[in-house]
Amino acid sequence: MVSGMTETSISNASEGRSEAPGMDQDAIIDRFRVEFLDFAADALDELDKLVAAERDLDGDHEKIIEAVRCNCHNLKGMGGTFGYPLITLLAHRMEDYFAGLDSLNNRALIDAQFFVDRMRDVIEVRFDGTAEADVVRMLPAKTKFEVEENVKQDIEVLLIMPRTIATKIIETELLVSGYRVVTETEPFTAIETAIRTCPDLILAAAVMEDLLGIDLACTLRAMPISRDLPFVLVTSLEPTHPSFVALPPTVPVVRRGETFGDDLATAFAILEIS
Repeated sequence: MVSGMTETSISNASEGRSEAPGMDQDAIIDRFRVEFLDFAADALDELDKLVAAERDLDGDHEKIIEAVRCNCHNLKGMGGTFGYPLITLLAHRMEDYFAGLDSLNNRALIDAQFFVDRMRDVIEVRFDGTAEADVVRMLPAKTKFEVEENVKQDIEVLLIMPRTIATKIIETELLVSGYRVVTETEPFTAIETAIRTCPDLILAAAVMEDLLGIDLACTLRAMPISRDLPFVLVTSLEPTHPSFVALPPTVPVVRRGETFGDDLATAFAILEIS
């Protein structure tokens, strides 16, 4: 089962061969890339089997969803390491999509197969030269309910927040409004995701482990490649909190609680997001 494979699978399979005399670094890297492609092909085959198992809508949905997320997590962790950052992006999107599901339906089956097929396209070099931001926007948007076609908007929102009840509430409000939403819980990984995918809006929590939302805003604003990405800080801190001194003046602040909807609407107007 691929779901039992981890990032140690490739290194363990290669143990004892990495010290071959005369082998240069490029050859070693190329060999690991080939081994990763074999691993990815097996993982995608396993995901195909899981999608097929999902077609039994009376099956154990929770177990299947967890297995899909596990396989995606393994692919996500290894893709960028072996020179396939797009696999990391796609696997994360699929993992995030299934993180929002409690049960399976026909739409989830179709979307799951789409994710798997696009990852297979990557390892078969069918996206060569296509911008990563364009590829991720081809992917199905996650939703927990049907949204009328006239409400759907081609606006991608990157949430950078821990998975909490408060985050789920924010995510739901955005999904109801028809926005495409993807959640990233690790701030450092989110920096790379933001640069590679160019979201139309970034909503970041002010307080996170490892890196504060204000630090994240300063980082993205400091780099030419990301300084124009629309960024909104979500917080419950008081306006007089000393950390706000460092917040770039172009970053709107949205406060959790009763005024969240109004604050978010104001931020959208400032950033000219419809």
